[in-house]
Amino acid sequence: MKSPARLQAILALLRGENGFRISGFDRKNLLPGVRREGWEVAATSRVRCALNFRLGRVRIEEHVEVAVLEGRLDELRIGRNSYAGHLVLGGVHGRLSIGSFCSLGTRVLLLCGDGYHRPARLSTYPFPFKPPFSDIPAAELYPDSSFEPSRIALGHDVWVGNDVTILKGVTVGDGAVIAASSVVTRDVPPYAIVAGNPGMVKKHRHDEETIRLLSELKWWDWSYEDIRRRIGIFRLTGDALKRELFRIREGRMRA
Repeated sequence: MKSPARLQAILALLRGENGFRISGFDRKNLLPGVRREGWEVAATSRVRCALNFRLGRVRIEEHVEVAVLEGRLDELRIGRNSYAGHLVLGGVHGRLSIGSFCSLGTRVLLLCGDGYHRPARLSTYPFPFKPPFSDIPAAELYPDSSFEPSRIALGHDVWVGNDVTILKGVTVGDGAVIAASSVVTRDVPPYAIVAGNPGMVKKHRHDEETIRLLSELKWWDWSYEDIRRRIGIFRLTGDALKRELFRIREGRMRA
C-alpha cells in the first residue's frame, strides 16, 4: 500500500504543482524516485515518461508535448511548442537540446550519451550501469573514460521523421528536415533536407538568399501575438516568401 507521503507526491504531480504536469493517470507516469530538484517544466507542457526514465537537469518551455520519453540524460532542454512521439534516449551521461517549434516523429532514437560497450574486451556488457552491478564504480571498469556528457543539439523549426537515429555529438541546424528512417552521423546545415543511412544532404528547403533572410528573421523568437498577426507569411513559398522577407527586413532597418 502506498504511503500517505507517496500519495501526496503523486497528487502533486497530477495537479501540476511547481509548474510540472504529466498527462494522464498511467503507471508509466508514476516513476519510483522521481527527482524534482533542478526541473523547470511549464504547466502547459505534457510529457509522458517510461519506467526507465532518468533525468538530471530539465528545462521544458510552454506547450511542449512528448508522447513517451524513455531513457536517461544528464540534461534536457526543449523549446516552446515542440512536440514528439516516442523518443528513446540512448547511452548515459548525455545532454539533449531541442529548439522551439520542432516536430519529431515516433520511434526516434537519440544516442546522446555513451553506451560504454568495449568490443575488444571479454564482454561488451556495461556492468556498472545495470543491476545488480550498479554498485561497481564506473571508473573501475572504464578508467580511460572522462565521463563528460556528450550531446545532441537540434535547432529551431526542425522536422524529424519516424524511425530516425541521430548519433551523439551531432548538431542539426535551424529549419532542417530529417527524412524517415535516416541515420544521422554528422552535423546537418540549416534548412538542409537529409535522408539515408548514413544521412546525406539531398537538397535545401530554400535558396541561399532565402535561408540567409530566414536566419536573420528568427521567427521562432516572435511572441504569440506577432505570430498571429503575421500568420499569412507561413503559407508563402518561393519568390513570394522571399519578397515578404525582404519587406520585413527593410521595415526593421527603417525602424
